[in-house]
Parts: sequence; C-alpha cells; structure tokens
Amino acid sequence: MKSEIENLPFYRVLCEAIENVQAESLSVFTSLESEDDLHNMSIQRLGLDSVQIFELVGNIEDLFSITLSDAQVFECKTLGELRSLCEENGVC
Repeated sequence: MKSEIENLPFYRVLCEAIENVQAESLSVFTSLESEDDLHNMSIQRLGLDSVQIFELVGNIEDLFSITLSDAQVFECKTLGELRSLCEENGVC
C-alpha cells in the first residue's frame, strides 16, 4: 500500500516541502498504510512550530505555483484539509 501513497502528487510535494523545512518530520509517514491515513493525519504530528508551518506552506506554494491564505492554512487541522485547500486553488 505504501507505494500507492508514494505515487500521489500531493504526497510527493508534501514530502519535498517538509524535507526543505525539517527532514526529521518525514519519519511520521512510515506508519501510513493508505491515502486515508495520509489525509487524516494531524498537521501537529509533523512536529513543526508555527514558523516552520509558514515555511512548509511557502514551499507548497512554490512547488504548486499557488498562493494560500494564511488564515485558511491555520484553520487546517489535518493534511487532508490542507490538500483540500490546495485543490480549491486548482492543484492536487
């Protein structure tokens, strides 16, 4: 199942964005078994502080060539909600 997740565009962009901020946070992905696990994962599990979350969002914006509202980003509690926000901006 892991290879299925690794093929998701959002997963690849998320990994690249996280690696640019705090590579150690990628270890939380080892427990993922499905796309649902990815989408239900709490953003807090990444272990990022608010500055690092801004960096993560900046990297996602750069990789997808989009702009996300800071207020909307901080309303996101899960990676699935963050993905939905990206989808609202025409990507993923």
